[in-house]
Amino acid sequence: MLRNGLIAAASRVGGGGGAIEFIDYLAFDADGVGETTVTFPAGTQDGDLVILLAAEDARHTYPTPPSPFTEIWSCDNGDGANGVYSQMSYGFYNSATWPSSVVIEGDNDGSSSGVVVAVYRNISTITSQTSNGQLQATNAGPTVSFNSSTLSSDGRVLCAVAIDDDIPSAASQTGYTADVVDFVGSGAGNGAGIVLTLSDSTISSGSYTPPNVSITGVSNETINSMYLLLT
Repeated sequence: MLRNGLIAAASRVGGGGGAIEFIDYLAFDADGVGETTVTFPAGTQDGDLVILLAAEDARHTYPTPPSPFTEIWSCDNGDGANGVYSQMSYGFYNSATWPSSVVIEGDNDGSSSGVVVAVYRNISTITSQTSNGQLQATNAGPTVSFNSSTLSSDGRVLCAVAIDDDIPSAASQTGYTADVVDFVGSGAGNGAGIVLTLSDSTISSGSYTPPNVSITGVSNETINSMYLLLT
C-alpha cells in the first residue's frame, strides 16, 4: 500500500540568497545487513539543502530517518516481487552540528538497495507537491508521469523517480536537467534506479504538472515519482 506522505516546508537557515543550483551527489549501496552509511559530497557548505533518497526493491517500510534529517515523502507499494520502496528526507547542512556520516536503516534481508545523497544551494524552503508517492504500476517505464498540484509560490521544481530493478543510463525531460541518473544495489534485478531532475527556470505559482520524463534503460518496471517546490 502507499504510505501517507508529508507536505512539509523547512524554515530558512541561511541557504537562500542566490540562484538555486545543483552542487553534487554521491550514491551508496547498502551493506549485507540492510544498512547504508552515508557521507556528504566534498563541496557541501553550511546552509546547503541535502536530500537523501533511499530506495530498495524488497518489501520494506523505512523508519524515521536519522537526525538531522526529516522525512518529506515515502512510498511503499506493497508488492515485494515487483516493487520499489522509497523514502526522501532532507536537512540544511550545518558543519558545526552535523555528524560526518549517518546510517539509513533498510530491510535486513540482503536486498536493501541504497541511498543517493544530492546537494542543492541557495534554497530557503522545500515543499512536497506530492501527498504520497505516485505509484506507477508495473510496465510503467520508460516514460514516467507526475501528479498535478498547486504551487504556492514561484520557484524551481525538483522531480524524483525511484525504479525497481532496472539500471537507468540517461533521462530526458523538457525544460529540466537531469542532475542524478544512477543505480544503487548489487546489479540489475537486485537494486533500484534513481533519477533527480531540476527545472531549468522558475515555474510560476498556480496549477502545475511536470512534463513526463523519459528514462533510457528502463522497461516494464514499477516506478515511484514525486516532486518538490524549491524556493
